[in-house]
Amino acid sequence: MVTTTIYVKPYLAAYMYVRYQNSVVTEFNAIRLKSIENLYHVIKNLTVRRPQNVSWKENGNFTFVIPDPRYGKDPESYNYLGHDSIVIIEEEIEIMLKAELHSLMQKNKYQKGIMYKKTLILFMQKYHIEDKHEDALMKSFQRWKKRVEKERKK
Repeated sequence: MVTTTIYVKPYLAAYMYVRYQNSVVTEFNAIRLKSIENLYHVIKNLTVRRPQNVSWKENGNFTFVIPDPRYGKDPESYNYLGHDSIVIIEEEIEIMLKAELHSLMQKNKYQKGIMYKKTLILFMQKYHIEDKHEDALMKSFQRWKKRVEKERKK
């Protein structure tokens, strides 16, 4: 088992650790993703051989197990993620967070009658996301909802 540590936005790291709390390898505090998840395949495709001039010392706030497929890239050799790869992983995590949040907000509003703001606050508490991200997440939801409504009218 090979792990790597990268730096992502702190609220995304908090989201991942809570979302995958049952998949954390405790001795490394690393998340093990399942092979059926999109993020697993994104990471697998982005790993490359570590360049010779790059230090093995890793800094960051998000540690995960490098995918170990039955065939293909060996994680012992292919265990490096460059800056561009980390940006792609961060975007993928943000898409996961927003998809879950938007789905929950719609479900709670139309099935349970819970207001969007209350659902957002509960979501942020569950995933230990700081209050300073509340406005950004709400605006993101409103933009998404507006796009969906615009598509429906076409």
